[in-house]
Amino acid sequence: MRTLAALPLGDWQFWVASVIALGALWVVINSVVPESLLPWKRKPKQTKASLTISAKKRNDD
Repeated sequence: MRTLAALPLGDWQFWVASVIALGALWVVINSVVPESLLPWKRKPKQTKASLTISAKKRNDD
């Protein structure tokens, strides 16, 4: 059985391939998983502004 020490941690090609694989995983997750399940894609809850418009005319004296 291999252990974590068997990974080539000193090899630069291992790290380049790992970064590319993580980037590909990120793209797949963002395109496959619905936006409602992704916390970084959720839009902040917007509060609706309540505007009161009066029908009374301004008193310009």
